[in-house]
Amino acid sequence: DIIRGNSDICKMNLATNTATRLTKNLAIDTTASYSPDGKYIAFASDRDAGQQLYIMDADGDNVRRISVEGGAYSTPVWSPDGNLIAFTKIKSGKFHIGVMSPGGRGEKLLVSAYSAEGPKWSPNGRYIIYSKKRGRFGRKSIPRLYIIDITTGFEFEVPTPSSEGATDPDWV
Repeated sequence: DIIRGNSDICKMNLATNTATRLTKNLAIDTTASYSPDGKYIAFASDRDAGQQLYIMDADGDNVRRISVEGGAYSTPVWSPDGNLIAFTKIKSGKFHIGVMSPGGRGEKLLVSAYSAEGPKWSPNGRYIIYSKKRGRFGRKSIPRLYIIDITTGFEFEVPTPSSEGATDPDWV
């Protein structure tokens, strides 16, 4: 909604080329992600205590906040089985990639870095790929791709040319 200066979550019906607004709030609602069964949508919003994570029914009803640990949350992404939500979090000047249950319990930070963003689940739900910068200057400032095993915590870098950056990864 340009007039109010905010953004809402909408769903688009491709067959009829019509959009339905799901959130109607003065806040900035962004980065919507449908649950695998299509019943829920996770999203980020600044409607309460800074940017937090919320879940709502797919029709926009029953909005509830799920992030409770402090910090600014964004980019929620459902695991393929719907049991976890991966997210980006900024707290104390650092970026983190973490996971939590859709009910907001069991928040676990998997990665801490100067900058880490864009988590995406592997099709089997065991790994998360994301981009990370290790520092502000020089080679450390070039974003690289990493994969973390959410079971073991083992993190490895995806080989890419050393002088080229990579962001916004996804699985094929």
